[in-house]
Amino acid sequence: MLISIGQVITLFPFLVLIVSIFLIMLSIIVYRNCTFVFFFIIFSFIISLLSLLVIYMVIPIYVMALMYMNFYSILYILMILFSGLCISILSFLYLQHIVSYKEEFYLLILFSILGGMLLVVSNHLISFFIGIELMSLPVIGLVQYSFSQKKSLIIALKYVILSSIFSLFILFSIVLIYFICGNLNFSNIKISLLINNYENNNILLFGLGILLISLFFKLSVFPFHFLVPEIYENISSLILIYFTTIIKVSIFGILIKLFFYFPYSHTQILYKIVKYVAVFSIFFGSMCSVFQKDIKKLIGYSSIAHMGYILITLLFINNYNMANEAALIYLINYLISNIGIFSILIIVRNIYNVKISNFNFYKGLFWNKPILAIAMTIFIFSSLGIPITLGFIAKFYIIFLTIYQFDWLIISIILINSGLSIYYYLKVILNLYVYNHVHLNSSIIKYNEYKILEVIIFLFSMLIIFLGIYPKILINIIHVSNTLL
Repeated sequence: MLISIGQVITLFPFLVLIVSIFLIMLSIIVYRNCTFVFFFIIFSFIISLLSLLVIYMVIPIYVMALMYMNFYSILYILMILFSGLCISILSFLYLQHIVSYKEEFYLLILFSILGGMLLVVSNHLISFFIGIELMSLPVIGLVQYSFSQKKSLIIALKYVILSSIFSLFILFSIVLIYFICGNLNFSNIKISLLINNYENNNILLFGLGILLISLFFKLSVFPFHFLVPEIYENISSLILIYFTTIIKVSIFGILIKLFFYFPYSHTQILYKIVKYVAVFSIFFGSMCSVFQKDIKKLIGYSSIAHMGYILITLLFINNYNMANEAALIYLINYLISNIGIFSILIIVRNIYNVKISNFNFYKGLFWNKPILAIAMTIFIFSSLGIPITLGFIAKFYIIFLTIYQFDWLIISIILINSGLSIYYYLKVILNLYVYNHVHLNSSIIKYNEYKILEVIIFLFSMLIIFLGIYPKILINIIHVSNTLL
């Protein structure tokens, strides 16, 4: 089969990452140098990001039968690459505390990003399965880059077992789908749903339901949240950025694409599953967050609620273009806010050389590091949905959609979540500004190393406010994706 120039251009960011992986492997064999690998991987990310501008000129385009690239795909790849770039920058100073296998960290991140990118451009269940496995397998190695080696090993083993089980579920669902459709292309699933008889449709819906359950496990939504407390408590903040950005953006990217192929009239049961998973995720995540005294576990449980909000957009994706806007804006806000919050936790942890994540440790942070405290406040306000932040625009979209559809169950659960989230988020914010007569002693040398990161994080917080005041800029960009689907 001949491949056109346009298809080669479309594959360019994938080729850049594959070449980077190969060259980093060679550098590890010949001579280990973490600094060289760091600058090389930053260069690779920049080249991959710039290549998206060239891809924009040739989309929409199919790459054989396995992939479909449109502007929607570019936005998700952009978020994945941006997350990878941020993780790589933060990891350079973090890895100084690791004795060995520093270069392998970058390899694992590259493999996972490659899988995430393949996942969001998939148009076939084979590329979908390869992408999700390529993205998930590096988790086993990445969790070992934590300071609590014994606990992280236990978490890795649990994740391997559970991930293997749900991978088998995905394979079983693919078999059922192929049995009914005779083809694993996404468009064939839609055609089969429309033309098949009732009995065949039930088998197909069963297979799609199993597929959804497996994706819900990857998103860590209710009732598949059982690893959340252990992961957020024992894994380093750097790896948590990976969990909350690359994995969740990639999984939601394929979810939203799949639902474009699910006609509501023939798949109502799937929409109901998503609705109740979203509702219980919001409620459960909010209730558990109220009782947390550990800031990382609070973010973990609140992330369950945030995933519930994003799942709500799937219910309206085939009826309103606004649902696609809401999903993308909410994801962008979630991504920037999580990178910002966890980056602050990394900086504070390394400056003061402590492993504490209890609220009390951050008491009076404003009086020691005012820029970090202000940035943290903005990120939390945006997660809360306070006006003049991007989070307010994201939540407004979702609330507008639910009111327009008169879905009173979702409206009620959003109101409950809003009340509870004000309580548990304000606990964190008030702690930052309480005057603490005990001033924490930080290393001047270490603090100087993190000054540039502090400025970057503060600029991220300003970006959240800027997009909250001028959301039309982001909305106009997303409108382009609706015209190029």
